[in-house]
Amino acid sequence: MIAPSTVPVPDPAPTFDRPEPTPAAAVPLAESLNDAGLSIFRAAAGDENLAISPVSIGVAFAMVDAGASGPVDAALDQLFAYPAEGEELLSAFNSLDQEVSSEAGEGGPTVDGETVDLPIVRIGNSAWFEETFTPDPGYVDTVQTWFGAETQGLPLLEDPAGSREAIDGWVKERTAGLIPRVMPESLPDQYTRFILVTTVYLKAQWWAPFFEAGTHPERFTTLDGRSGGTVDLMTVGADVDYVLAEDYDAAVLPYVGDLEMALIVPHEGEFEAVRDGLDAAALAALDAARAPGHVYVRMPRFESESSVDLRDVIGDRMGVDGLFGTIGLDGIGRDLEVGAAVHATKVIVDEDGTEAAAATVVEGAAGAAPPEFDAEIIADRPFLYVIRDTATGAILFVGQYLDPAGE
Repeated sequence: MIAPSTVPVPDPAPTFDRPEPTPAAAVPLAESLNDAGLSIFRAAAGDENLAISPVSIGVAFAMVDAGASGPVDAALDQLFAYPAEGEELLSAFNSLDQEVSSEAGEGGPTVDGETVDLPIVRIGNSAWFEETFTPDPGYVDTVQTWFGAETQGLPLLEDPAGSREAIDGWVKERTAGLIPRVMPESLPDQYTRFILVTTVYLKAQWWAPFFEAGTHPERFTTLDGRSGGTVDLMTVGADVDYVLAEDYDAAVLPYVGDLEMALIVPHEGEFEAVRDGLDAAALAALDAARAPGHVYVRMPRFESESSVDLRDVIGDRMGVDGLFGTIGLDGIGRDLEVGAAVHATKVIVDEDGTEAAAATVVEGAAGAAPPEFDAEIIADRPFLYVIRDTATGAILFVGQYLDPAGE
């Protein structure tokens, strides 16, 4: 059993008098963020375990977009293909945040009728400004109103180490200790004028928990066909949706509440093709092919930690020009550009459920089954996973698990 994080689950973030959500506006925005997030995932994916949060990345850059102009604004539109603009777009982000977020509440039933906590999904936003820099008051009001962002001044130039510690401390608290550090040692630097941060914290229990007695060490085969050593494979037999496709098998594992994990296990020799084709259309095809059945599922109990340089991935690998190193944040202040951008995640999956967190930092700078089962899906080789909010379709986390040695 994976030990839970040692830091208590954080209290909900301070709230501002935010507008009421418009649920219908959240769905097309979720589709846009999903598309961009899956593109970033494919561009970032290499030969290591990886997870990213499209929602965390999307919301962080939405706070950039709220003050963007010129080529920076155009680059963000290119990357995210926003379904709206202006206040309508801000309203959509406000709606997505509130529709995706949830608290434990009174709980919900598992497959056995046991009442357990509903999922906790929390999005936290903050904006940290160099204390000698005065941001546009309209921008501050925008991120507080539409994103519920906490805003604070810090001595980014005079005390970079202390400022870095303060921001990391906020992230650690908002992610229940799963991400104790996200700020690069190089930030803040002499050009930093503000830091924007978005965190996503998730804690959810399986609707059909895996049997603890059914967890056993098994051989895990890596991409090159060699043994990656042993991994603790969990076991469950449950009535869930499944797909047996030409190049992969998948099981859709629901959590209690409005969340689910699509576990996608590519066939031998097909992993890279399936991963590189993982986009919105591929997920739509998976959903269209879903069939209910009594399914035998085995997957590893695992922890996965990732760190991604978003400037490298978005600017260099994806070729999005004009977003980084280009002056164009006039809604925040004069002569500002997007400098560094980093993203960190941690995902823990065990017999009871999933605990995961993500943080995105953007710097603003000057300058064969047993007969009783319909299908058998065994993830004893590299696999993909997508954790989604079923009400909006928003992808909270997408990841790949390639090698137990990479934990």
